[in-house]
Amino acid sequence: MEVKRGYQIPVYGLGCGGAGATTIERELAATNGVVRVYVNPATETAYIDFDPTETNAWALGRAIERTGYQAGRPVGARVTDPVCGMEIRVNQAVEAALFEGEWVYFCGRSCYAAFLDTPHRYRGW
Repeated sequence: MEVKRGYQIPVYGLGCGGAGATTIERELAATNGVVRVYVNPATETAYIDFDPTETNAWALGRAIERTGYQAGRPVGARVTDPVCGMEIRVNQAVEAALFEGEWVYFCGRSCYAAFLDTPHRYRGW
């Protein structure tokens, strides 16, 4: 099992009171492929370890939204630019696009532009 560790998704509207943190943790934990989850109400961030063969960032964001909170773009995780193959951190990506329900991240504007021209060429990134 391949596990992505340290995946972080901002949770907007949670607040430092943290009343919804446990609800979000339970919803994420019930998502197939989630290995471990912790929601920090002070930073309004969900920290998730998951198996990418069973779930993806889009499904995790939808799980957060089912609890009534808004999920932001994931940060901190390492991803691969589908155009050039460079590994980058999500929070250091120059550009990002939501494609077929999943976030795609790019190391630079030229890779982003190439992807926008022919996105289906890069399927299976």
